[in-house]
Amino acid sequence: WQQTLKKFFLEAVEKEEISQKADLNQVIQEIWGIILGFHFYHRLLKDPKAKVRAKSTLNEMITKIQI
Repeated sequence: WQQTLKKFFLEAVEKEEISQKADLNQVIQEIWGIILGFHFYHRLLKDPKAKVRAKSTLNEMITKIQI
């Protein structure tokens, strides 16, 4: 899944939707962290706000790398 995500981000860089300065490996690692955090808080801790927090974090990350 990481290679698929990297391909998606490379296409976004080519279309000038994402900054060329973005470290795509870092972005992918951060997305993985969001997924793991969401899973832990949602499934194990039954946190009702886990989905909202995960979406917010992902949106903030994407905003930082957009042109």
